[in-house]
Amino acid sequence: TAQMCVCCEMGTICAADTKSPEVQKLIPVPGKLCHSAKSANPHFVHEKCLTLLQSQAHSVCPRCKEFSNLAQIDPKAAYKIPYKTYSKTVVVEGVAGFKATSKIEQVVNWVQAIPQEDKAIVYSFFEGSLDLLEGILVENLEMECARFDDDIDPEAQAKELSRFKKSPTCRL
Repeated sequence: TAQMCVCCEMGTICAADTKSPEVQKLIPVPGKLCHSAKSANPHFVHEKCLTLLQSQAHSVCPRCKEFSNLAQIDPKAAYKIPYKTYSKTVVVEGVAGFKATSKIEQVVNWVQAIPQEDKAIVYSFFEGSLDLLEGILVENLEMECARFDDDIDPEAQAKELSRFKKSPTCRL
């Protein structure tokens, strides 16, 4: 997916003037703040945003915080849910991975049944569900996905759409 500053994306803090060329460079969020730092899909941030984020007490990557809220992670109850555990490399509050809902499980099954030469589009009003689904598809199923939503700028949207249309390995 297109890289963007997690602070800007999540609408939390952004200390950067994103129109300035020197600020547009993104760096990975360090492991002490981000659960995805060592995964295949690390999160990125503007350097100025990182400085501001690090200055806050109990700071954590805004994307990881949102992920734990979406996944409704409860360390005591996390292992009682009867579904498969996905994205085990992401550890949030002591819990490795997350359990998908039955709806996300159905989409995963549907995607796996798509013929190899076909492409598909998944549409949802719930971006959080798409975030979780994307994590499963990229990390667990090793699928290349294009992401097209209002959170990315028009130029990045055009690149993602072009990649989806032209790349034979980008099927979703």
